[in-house]
Amino acid sequence: MKQFAIGIVGLMFFCGVVFGQITIESSDFPFQPGSIVYNVKSDGLVAVQVGAAGENVTWNLSTLETTESDSDIYIDPSESGLTDSFPTANVCNADYSDEDYDFYIFYEWNENYALTLGFAQTDGENNNILNTGFEEARINFPFNFSDEFYTIQNIEFVPGFSSRDSIHYTVDGWGEVVLETGTFECLRTFEVHTNQQIQGGDVVEETTDYSYSWWAKDYGQIASIESDEGEDNPNFTMGEVRIVSHLGETSVADNRTRLSVPEQLNIIGTYPNPFNAQTSLTFELGTPGMVQVSLYNMMGQFVSTLTNNHFSAGSHRIQLNVENLSAGTYLVQVKSQDMQKSMKVMYVK
Repeated sequence: MKQFAIGIVGLMFFCGVVFGQITIESSDFPFQPGSIVYNVKSDGLVAVQVGAAGENVTWNLSTLETTESDSDIYIDPSESGLTDSFPTANVCNADYSDEDYDFYIFYEWNENYALTLGFAQTDGENNNILNTGFEEARINFPFNFSDEFYTIQNIEFVPGFSSRDSIHYTVDGWGEVVLETGTFECLRTFEVHTNQQIQGGDVVEETTDYSYSWWAKDYGQIASIESDEGEDNPNFTMGEVRIVSHLGETSVADNRTRLSVPEQLNIIGTYPNPFNAQTSLTFELGTPGMVQVSLYNMMGQFVSTLTNNHFSAGSHRIQLNVENLSAGTYLVQVKSQDMQKSMKVMYVK
């Protein structure tokens, strides 16, 4: 999550919705308290084509392999209980995916600029605050096609040992990006990431990698492709993919952000995926009712019923136990009343 946090400082504010010379305002993004962005992503490196830079370009990302999912939750900083450490923050990215602790990224964000203030990790009793020390992190609005800029971040983990991350962003293209969910007018950014590990004032290790991001109105960073660490070819052909699937809203309960009651059935994702014997399925239900979760092979043939129970409206996580399967890709189907959704999972031995 760290690298995405660094990237969002500079990139969350570059997208476009008209052809020609595109100008970007801070109001073009959904990252306000109470919003949630659902993503699908690849399981590690997959085959990719990053496409060309330039004007009026069409980038087709609709066939990229995505088998996992996650979400970005944006809350009011006061909901974290850590506002004393970040008094000027007015939006916060909350990550509740770990069972042992919560992770937060704090931003100061208005119509004129965006600034990342720092990170925090808490288990409810102990807080670990990382004020990130950005040397260049204030992003001013508006921005246009062909702009470029840098962000530089220093984190001291222990006295004498620190990490320095710098990213050079270039808004290198505009046009439209084709995804499974539709076609979106956008800007594209090309990013060069450099990480230095510093000990006693000396650089002891340095790595470089590349990434591309596509930015669309109402979605912000709608797609990204990141190379493997140490990649030396900006036109790399293997990368990690992350694509926005849909947007939603959040609500607060028990000092943690939960999903608000959805209007329909949604699959949030499975973890782990790939899996062996057991995986966790998270889904949303708009109205209470019976939910049947079934497993099918890629030929569409029924394999087994994993659960068939009554659930209340809201978000649910259930354990799925699967045994005696052949290794391969399967479809998990979630069905409730007249609605059904499916997602791919991979079973390994």
